[in-house]
Amino acid sequence: MLNYRINEMKLLTYKGSTGTTQLGRFTGRTEGLGDTKLSAMIRLYDDPVNHIHFNAGVSVPTGSINRKGSVLPPFAGLMGTGPNERVDIDRLAYPMQLGSGTFDALPGITYTGHSGAFRWGAQMSAVLRMHDNREGYRLGNSIEGMGWLSYEWMPALSTSVRLSGKSEGRIRGRDKVITGGMPLSYAGNSGRDEIDLHLGFNLAGQDGALRGHRLALEVGVPLYERVNGLQMSNDWSFTLGWQKAF
Repeated sequence: MLNYRINEMKLLTYKGSTGTTQLGRFTGRTEGLGDTKLSAMIRLYDDPVNHIHFNAGVSVPTGSINRKGSVLPPFAGLMGTGPNERVDIDRLAYPMQLGSGTFDALPGITYTGHSGAFRWGAQMSAVLRMHDNREGYRLGNSIEGMGWLSYEWMPALSTSVRLSGKSEGRIRGRDKVITGGMPLSYAGNSGRDEIDLHLGFNLAGQDGALRGHRLALEVGVPLYERVNGLQMSNDWSFTLGWQKAF
């Protein structure tokens, strides 16, 4: 699986180190190739209704971890800069980077079942960071569980509902180039527990050149969130995927 990521943050800067006067707003953005995931599903059990697979995978660090950018600092207007002039920095905060910088193990187990037009399943999976990256830190390990139910309205169309929970650990170590007063530049402000609800829409090709192709759209909203330190909350998620089965 190849990932192309677009990260965007909208930020508000206050004047001075402890002031309450708003200096201005700005938007940070990074875009590019994320980490690449290679995985296989190994069949453990199979009968006409139930199927269990072991997931074995690895994440390859193809995403950049040294993206630069510009910010509006609290002291804009001093030292010869304009009052709303942004300043270039050598490296943006951790969530704005495109990858992990590490090879990561992706173990998991998946159960699926079906009866008539109904499909259901559950999965447990983890992301295990195997080493520190070249900048001296590693993202937190994570474990995720989910369960889903789908209904096939016709061979080419199905809808689904999915409930997922995830626990992610703090960043270990730090990138010495990531500095500044932005809360997300501090490695301790990382890691979270969350529960999300997702609604999905799937189109599956049946004949000719479209046979074996599947287009999936899913929108998610958070039901519960607990973060370490000071972080951004999640508003919603949007996933659009294309799959080809051989």
